[in-house]
Amino acid sequence: MPERPVLTVAEVFALADAIAPRYRLLVLLAAFTTLRFGELARSCGAGMSTWRS
Repeated sequence: MPERPVLTVAEVFALADAIAPRYRLLVLLAAFTTLRFGELARSCGAGMSTWRS
């Protein structure tokens, strides 16, 4: 079975810069933490929206 592709740190930041600003935090948290999707969605929807630029 082939290995799962993994982004480099530079690719993660490029992706975060390329998408809508409201999703930047979600992408960065997903890439650099061990949170599952449900945890990320709950976190970004409850209070972390104030981190938006």
